[in-house]
Amino acid sequence: MILVEWHMNWPGASDPFYLYNPVDQNNRKTMYGVNFVPDTYVDGTQVAWSGAGGVVANRLNVPSPMDIVLDGNITGNDGFFSARFEWTDSVPDAFYRAYFIIVENDLSAGGRHYNYTMRITEPDFPGWLVPDDGGVHYWVQEFDVDPIWKLGDVIGYVIVQNFQTKEVIQSARVDLGEWQTRVEEMSWGQIKAMEH
Repeated sequence: MILVEWHMNWPGASDPFYLYNPVDQNNRKTMYGVNFVPDTYVDGTQVAWSGAGGVVANRLNVPSPMDIVLDGNITGNDGFFSARFEWTDSVPDAFYRAYFIIVENDLSAGGRHYNYTMRITEPDFPGWLVPDDGGVHYWVQEFDVDPIWKLGDVIGYVIVQNFQTKEVIQSARVDLGEWQTRVEEMSWGQIKAMEH
């Protein structure tokens, strides 16, 4: 399971996390049709905040038709990740899009504390097309590492989402601080996807 908080430009247009990356924030707002905050989605489906815990518990029992394995590296301000997608079950024909999302924890603004705050989303909207023809597919993406990030508090996610229904069919995560400190290349499978 992954958590992401996208910040909007209301109720206050001076939200520093919105201003840090308004393009990615607005792309996600448009995708979901968000017109109020807080607005809660579980695996791409809008839910009432009061019922989100039950929805999450139910979704944890839904098997995913895909496995994801992540790898990557950070050197200074340059980062890259690679993802291996393997379809393990058939899926309806659709546009499945992958997104690499970086979130940061332990942030503060306006006297409040924030976790899972979206910093960047790669690639540009509408994401990387994952062919739905079965088999294995690979994606490599470079990204800029902002020196203000505290890498020990930064997490990288990959989500795969049905672009039409918005359903998230699989996700994977890795602590980016581990990418910065390791010496040897990791092989596929040393970082394994978190199952739904």
